[in-house]
Amino acid sequence: MLWYHGGYKYIDKINLKRGNKRTDFGRGFYLGSSFEMAKTWALDRFPPNGEAPTIICYEVDDAVFSGGALDLLRFDAPSKEWLEFVKLNRRKDLSQTAEPRHSHDMVFGHIANDMAADTIEAFVKEEIGWEEALKQIKTVPDVFQLSLHTPLSLEYIKVLKYWQLVGDEWKQLES
Repeated sequence: MLWYHGGYKYIDKINLKRGNKRTDFGRGFYLGSSFEMAKTWALDRFPPNGEAPTIICYEVDDAVFSGGALDLLRFDAPSKEWLEFVKLNRRKDLSQTAEPRHSHDMVFGHIANDMAADTIEAFVKEEIGWEEALKQIKTVPDVFQLSLHTPLSLEYIKVLKYWQLVGDEWKQLES
């Protein structure tokens, strides 16, 4: 299965400790199922120092999804369990929940649309309950994220190709 990472440079060695602590599935390396969404992520993360927006295409071993190879936590739809997991990972109070916040090799789930951030933050702050949060959250149809959290998970992915934005055009380059 093909997955994409959008950023601002080609990554030849993934450092799992570089990721943001307060993300949906915890600190890790995130891939998305949509090339178009990876473009958006790459353009949003474009640094002012002149590095080019980059999309890297990875192949993820099917054994990840067929069971047994890794500890894969899978959320097939937003649910109370999904919200509680996101809440755990987005908590600001790091003294009560040490890093890493879970022991899963990979986590799979839908990508919530941009409007979900406020809803999830209200749920994290306990301003709304999970029932109300689930009513408000919309996911991007047929777009998923896969986060990698352990060195073992990195053994199940390989780079196939990558693109960089050159002028106004995405150019495929050799990895």
